[in-house]
Amino acid sequence: MTDHPLQDHVRDTLAGLTPGSFVLLEEPSPERRGLGRLLGRGTPGRFVQARRDEDGADLLLEAVGPASLGGEHPMDDTTLARLRSLGWHAPGDAEWEPVGGPLLRRFVPWSDLERAAAMLVDTLAVLGVDLGTVRTTLG
Repeated sequence: MTDHPLQDHVRDTLAGLTPGSFVLLEEPSPERRGLGRLLGRGTPGRFVQARRDEDGADLLLEAVGPASLGGEHPMDDTTLARLRSLGWHAPGDAEWEPVGGPLLRRFVPWSDLERAAAMLVDTLAVLGVDLGTVRTTLG
């Protein structure tokens, strides 16, 4: 697991999510940032996000999906295997929940914010994002 100050920030941000709200963590990109990425404009970047479900019991974690499985990000098999080893489910996996587009997904109990924060930060690291430059968007 990554030992980076970003993990504390992410855990604290997750703790502040109200039911139905989300946080997006992404690499800075002049072509696509924040709401522009959510609206599908610009060049896709590497990102992870977490949404607290409406009853507040779980977090739905998502990460940029591999292009080979219909997502936006070019990703080799080794990277996808590393992400699966962190606990992600990809389109086509038996555990994958088809609740939206072809993103990597994982449900984590609200009570396990530390694990959720570690998974999100570790994922950004595996994707090659400079953790010191990650941008946070709340919604």
